[in-house]
Amino acid sequence: MNDWGDKRYRIIKELLYIGILPLLFYISAYYYLQSDIEQIPNIMIVAYIFAILWIVFFCVLISKKIKDWKMLHIRGVMAFIDKHYLKILLFCILIIFNMQSIFTMPRWDGMLYYSALIKQSAGFDFTLQGLVDGFRIVHPSHGYYCFLAIGAYLFQNQMVGILFMQMVLYMVTVFCYFGLLRILFKSASEKLCFWGTLFFALNPLIYGIEPIISCDYGVFSYLIIFLYVSLKGYPLLELWVAVLLILSKQQGVLYYVAFYGIVFLVNSSRYYKSSHSLDIKEIFKVLRRMIPGFVGIGYYLLSSSSPFAWMESMSSGQNNVSNIDENRQTLQGIGINGAYIIEKLKQIFILNFAWINWLVIFIGLACILYMWKRYDKKINVSAATYGLIGITFVFLSFNFFVVTYAQPRYLSVGVVITSIGAFGILNLYFGRVKQKLMRVILYSLTGISLIASFVSVDPLSFMAFKSFSVGMLSMYQPLYDNPDMYPSDLYADNTVYNRQFAFYTLLEEKMLREIQYDGSVPLLQVDMGKEAGYGQGTYDYINMMLEGLYGRTTLYWDKERGKMTENENGIPMWVYYFWSEQIEANQVNWKGESLPETAYFILLPRQDNEILDTVKKKYTIERRYDISAYAMSLTVYKVQKR
Repeated sequence: MNDWGDKRYRIIKELLYIGILPLLFYISAYYYLQSDIEQIPNIMIVAYIFAILWIVFFCVLISKKIKDWKMLHIRGVMAFIDKHYLKILLFCILIIFNMQSIFTMPRWDGMLYYSALIKQSAGFDFTLQGLVDGFRIVHPSHGYYCFLAIGAYLFQNQMVGILFMQMVLYMVTVFCYFGLLRILFKSASEKLCFWGTLFFALNPLIYGIEPIISCDYGVFSYLIIFLYVSLKGYPLLELWVAVLLILSKQQGVLYYVAFYGIVFLVNSSRYYKSSHSLDIKEIFKVLRRMIPGFVGIGYYLLSSSSPFAWMESMSSGQNNVSNIDENRQTLQGIGINGAYIIEKLKQIFILNFAWINWLVIFIGLACILYMWKRYDKKINVSAATYGLIGITFVFLSFNFFVVTYAQPRYLSVGVVITSIGAFGILNLYFGRVKQKLMRVILYSLTGISLIASFVSVDPLSFMAFKSFSVGMLSMYQPLYDNPDMYPSDLYADNTVYNRQFAFYTLLEEKMLREIQYDGSVPLLQVDMGKEAGYGQGTYDYINMMLEGLYGRTTLYWDKERGKMTENENGIPMWVYYFWSEQIEANQVNWKGESLPETAYFILLPRQDNEILDTVKKKYTIERRYDISAYAMSLTVYKVQKR
């Protein structure tokens, strides 16, 4: 086939990939919402026409791919498996390790985003304004939340559907990372790239936060997909993924501009040195690649009063922008804050074995510089590598100088960079002559990552951060320790640095089964924010406290199944919060309601007996329950008012 023929099929392939997301979104939305719509929207007529065209082009593409139908016979299938067995193995491993994810309940901010997405998905009216307003959840995040909304529509607005789409995004991201390693490190064997990918996929800050719904996850996922399709040479798909990246969170614009800005400067500089003229083709490439940037910035300007309006008034109503100066340290702002930078440095370079990647990179770079100075060897660095350095600079700048909650989930892009860097260094020194040694190193690192994804075991992290007991085990508490910064985030999202948080739900459910909760007796728990003297209440790692809090979904108890659920047919969660001063005044909850006559008082391992002594002043203990599951524990006291 001639070059145009190959190019034509390549364009069809890219258009098919581009069409998947919008077609699935609109068709699944209409499937779920059609009973509430009197007349079929015009956009759906267009969607169905494009769906038919998509099927036609897909058949054309398949007919080109399957030149000989004997490929579908047993020998052809076996040959396919033999050729792609590592990818098939990777797929199976990811499925096994992620099936639990779709049944893991989102928590804290994840529950906030989930609740908002469920609400907005149900109210979508198929207009452009409805799309713009409905899926702008806290941040301009349509690229991410529209993808998750497909699961909400297909699974009748249930949590499992959204988490299923999150798992799909995770798997696509991992496979693109595998392809990225194959492109960046051509000397590395496929087996080495497989283990390098598995090491990345099971990293605690990648695999560990996968069940949490957050647009930060969308940014790092689309960034990897974008880098892969860009370096693979898919120009149309590259622009489409760039739009998704930019419309997932504001940092997406910065990463995009940093990567291509530096790639353009490097390529243009090299071309000018060799030919003493400007590279017109490179200039046209830059102009083409500026389209997503204009789309994103234009969207930010049209959808809000300014590109930074999200910082002035988040839809959750909790965040405000202020300048950071020596006398005032507030929640959101751009500036230099020494204590905050130190906390971010610890998180980026130490948290949960992050120091391993950095150690490999620093040792490798030191050796490279030594060889370069001693032997005057020329070091060839690709433009894409310089682009990754640009992304690193943006990542560090954003984390150091945008003062906000120091959440571990903001570090995922850094994990991408350090994982690529560490693999590159290992491949440089061991990839060609000592592949067995490199595989052993990757086996070991993957094993450490897998363990760290479920249990907090990093000794350096325990030294660098505070820790707290959850029973038989402890967890790190990566937290910028400033009461003005953290009035409501003591033991919540800052503990989402691996999957250990997911066991909280299992512990809570076991507790409710043990006490045979039926909704007639309320649960009583101390408000640790008020107890510590902060200006407002906090939420802790007991999920029942999220009942309707800050717009989060109310949870119910399914007594027959022994599971917490969103089903309103279940038993409502009845929770009271208190702190010492309030219970002394015979009151609970922030509104000052009267003390309940009977309650189940929950005492967590990290809470001291002074809290129990305070409760004893007003209550007598009738029964004690010691609850433990997955090396976590808590104690429940059934108490009766004196």
